Amino acid sequence: MINKIQFKDFNLIGLSIITFISYIAGFFITLIDIDATQYAAISKEMVLNGSFLEVFYRGNDYLDKPPMLFWTSALSFKVFGINQFAYRLPSFLISLVGIYSVYRFCIIFYNQQIAIYAVLIVANCQAYYLMQHDVRTDCMLTGFVMFSFWQFAAYMSTKKLKHLLYFSIAVSLAMMTKGPIGLMVIIIAFGSQFLITRSWHYIFNWHYLIAIGIIALLLFPMSWGLYQQFDLHPEKFVYGLQGPSGLRFFYWTQSFGRLTGESNWNNNPDALFLVHSFLWSFLPWSLIFIPAFFWAIKEAYKNIKDNLKTNDYISLCGFILVFIFMSLSSYQLPHYTFVIHPLAAIILARYIYYLKKSKNSRVLVGLIIFTLLSLIAVAAYLSCFAFKQYTVLCICILLSMCIGLFYIFNSKKLIPVNKILFAGVFGIALVNLILNACVYPQILKYQAYSEIAFDINHTDKNKQGNLIVYDKDYWCSLDFYLNHTITFLTNRNSLDSMPKGENTWILTDTSNYNQLKDLYHFKNEKMYYHYPVSNLSIDFINPETRPHTLIPFVLAKF
Repeated sequence: MINKIQFKDFNLIGLSIITFISYIAGFFITLIDIDATQYAAISKEMVLNGSFLEVFYRGNDYLDKPPMLFWTSALSFKVFGINQFAYRLPSFLISLVGIYSVYRFCIIFYNQQIAIYAVLIVANCQAYYLMQHDVRTDCMLTGFVMFSFWQFAAYMSTKKLKHLLYFSIAVSLAMMTKGPIGLMVIIIAFGSQFLITRSWHYIFNWHYLIAIGIIALLLFPMSWGLYQQFDLHPEKFVYGLQGPSGLRFFYWTQSFGRLTGESNWNNNPDALFLVHSFLWSFLPWSLIFIPAFFWAIKEAYKNIKDNLKTNDYISLCGFILVFIFMSLSSYQLPHYTFVIHPLAAIILARYIYYLKKSKNSRVLVGLIIFTLLSLIAVAAYLSCFAFKQYTVLCICILLSMCIGLFYIFNSKKLIPVNKILFAGVFGIALVNLILNACVYPQILKYQAYSEIAFDINHTDKNKQGNLIVYDKDYWCSLDFYLNHTITFLTNRNSLDSMPKGENTWILTDTSNYNQLKDLYHFKNEKMYYHYPVSNLSIDFINPETRPHTLIPFVLAKF
């Protein structure tokens, strides 16, 4: 029987409210190019063309990510309309399910205090704040994977088949979100536990046949759509490949092909790419996670040596082995490690609980405060100096944060380990409130394609116009936000023969515009300056060097 949460150590309601406000502030941010806007545009196209089993982008066959994010976003569009709130909502709700699943998993294998610690840590690491507004497949993947962890843990403790049923559903949803990794994480984590503890009865269990059957059944609609769209059409050319198998791509090439060399995706990551990616995405807990990680390894070694059968290997081996597996991939991105952040949070929560028995945690309090002060300085610089907007709001949040951290650091009512968590949660939530409310809105003004869409939508609210994109690439935010038809042209003959009504615009670079302006006598010309805001650079952040980083192009009306 689970006891009710006690509030003697934490003001959990206050911390939850601050976290929730910072999450919701991210809902008002323009979607960031390229991944989030592409997935939103695909979901939009899915609603408009009514094709749910066969996925298209800009009218072409799409073969990259499984369809779960598109399905849920399209359903949300049906209910709430096509907008950024509706796109983010399903992932946000599944993320909350994942956070709750961390709590329930820890309740089963540890205790309520560790469960609370783990929830506070995972819900307030930088990756989770990022996932709520820059919505990609990783947010849903993490939620479904953690729900499967909880349900399999419940099955282990109760032997009830209903938990195996829920586990199977969660695994199939995870696989429909990002492929086999949704199953591999749990196999690696729990399989390591069973092998180390020699729990052969968990490895050789006929109940798994039921789980496999349910997973296969639930994966059938996606598999059938892939088969119809790709495997039945060997004449198709997709991404430069003739007749690729959709089934092989999703179940093998997309994940394992990056290890075997079969995949064409290769961005030549450095050997420590995911290490430094994890260190920033797990802020503000990164520095104190380092001693926690080595403590967990030491404890695991001691338990193995003493032949103790504990459940501590699940989170530790899951984190280490999945991290190594991802690091071997020929193509890596920072968000690849987000799926194992909950396991890192559980490792750290166990360490902090261990420190409650020790008085040697003041150094860790200092590390947290130092980390937060560094993040405060960065957020303040971005808001008040780099982009010089919302300065008053930023200063008010900063003052609140500094007062709160000063109180926490000097409070005699809080034991040191609680100061670690209280300061970390309070500080990172307010840092992200500054980023979401003050910094991102200014940075995203340089995402020119979404700004163009907003301007055209405002000018022509009847949605009857047409935008001609002439002889230049354009990014996905234009597809998602623009309520008008987009026509992509690459040569003058096509442009000359194109009908040009009253509400027809042309978007092109400055060199093309200079060649065309005397021929067509454009009106209402406007210059836009674009920067790929998902890859910030020092030169862009510095106001003095920023103009040299911007890409100019012109929007004109015929």
